[in-house]
Amino acid sequence: MLLPVMLLLLAPPLLLLQLFSPVAAPFSQPWRRTPLKASPGVGRPEVISGNRSSGVLTDAEVAWLAATHELVILSGATQDPTNESACGELRIADAARRLKAANSSVRVFVYFPSSKDEAKIQHYCGEDAFTRHPEWRVKLSNGSDFRDSSGAFAHDLSQPVVRAWWIASATNASFFAHFDGVFADNAIANADQLITADKTRLGGKLGAALLAGQQALYSELRQQLQQMKPGASVIFNGIREGQGFAAIPNLLPHADGGEMEGWLNGIHQRFANGSLNPALVLPTMHALLNVSAQPHNDEKQVLLKAVPGGGLFPPSAGKPHWSAAEYRDVAARRYHFPLAAFLVLAGPRWLLDYTWGYRSYDYVPPVDDSGTVPGLPNIQSMAPLGWYPDFLRAPGTPLGPASYDGAYTFSREWTGVSVSVNVRDESATLTWK
Repeated sequence: MLLPVMLLLLAPPLLLLQLFSPVAAPFSQPWRRTPLKASPGVGRPEVISGNRSSGVLTDAEVAWLAATHELVILSGATQDPTNESACGELRIADAARRLKAANSSVRVFVYFPSSKDEAKIQHYCGEDAFTRHPEWRVKLSNGSDFRDSSGAFAHDLSQPVVRAWWIASATNASFFAHFDGVFADNAIANADQLITADKTRLGGKLGAALLAGQQALYSELRQQLQQMKPGASVIFNGIREGQGFAAIPNLLPHADGGEMEGWLNGIHQRFANGSLNPALVLPTMHALLNVSAQPHNDEKQVLLKAVPGGGLFPPSAGKPHWSAAEYRDVAARRYHFPLAAFLVLAGPRWLLDYTWGYRSYDYVPPVDDSGTVPGLPNIQSMAPLGWYPDFLRAPGTPLGPASYDGAYTFSREWTGVSVSVNVRDESATLTWK
């Protein structure tokens, strides 16, 4: 049974070690490299350091992603400028087809948001039905629509008809053939996350119903996937620091995996100057160690997303106005700590994502010193020229669970590497064997 979240947040570090008996999760085979996950947007425009996403993955980008990543999540589809009637789902389905053709073993997931109608912005045709049914939106007690801070409506997942629409849209046979699962973004880990904006009018009863609806959504989606495509799975994005840890006991049992976005980089884990706050990082490390230690989680896919710039600027400031070359330099210098921390924590099916963002140029390294993305001479890569050499080295299998010194240091032995991290000074050691 997973630990109550409050115990993880309130218990001192030494007690946290005693709250569970760690065991080494069984690895079916040695890791020949660190398992990686990518989420390259396909078409949604975003400008960073002069870059604008092209909308279509080049053949070189497809080849790189398929060869170096075990899991690719395709998201951000806009309408095809050459065919405005085409659905966004069909556009990313073509990218999925090309990825699978390049490497049949790469797993490709389709993006669909759990709790709000963000997909409408991305021109998913499956969202049309939600737009036509305002009664499917979460309502306040006065009958008005609940909107989040971005202005988006919320899916009322407590209604079976809404869950049925969601599942049918995310797994439509017209585009799902080349996908291996669904990535459900915007998960609500507990009722308070949804009702904070208006607790008085929404109240805990509705929040609890919406949480139960989301649990039912993932369970029903898993059943549908197994009927359609045995082996397909659902991963949600919603493990967060603090109250977001509720996603572990509340949602993980209902899904095949979950992502912790902003891992080691979130505003809840750092001081105002950007440096790690050990008092907040330690509960995160122990909560994830607890997931890894539970035998019933051996098959869970846990995705950890780290951003290179953690500690270099206040987390509330967002990305700085650097040149692409500066982004590449920072990424090259700072990957050792998240890699070592990942290897300290990892279970058999865990994956790491270490990039600045969610565009292909965040993942694909440049062709040469010019810094440009393969096949896109006007787009600058945010990944270093030499990429991350240690990602391609073989960790092997863990010789046991992680050890903790009772203060700030975690370490673990693998057959191929010895790893150690100190969360006070954000240092790491990787000694390859």
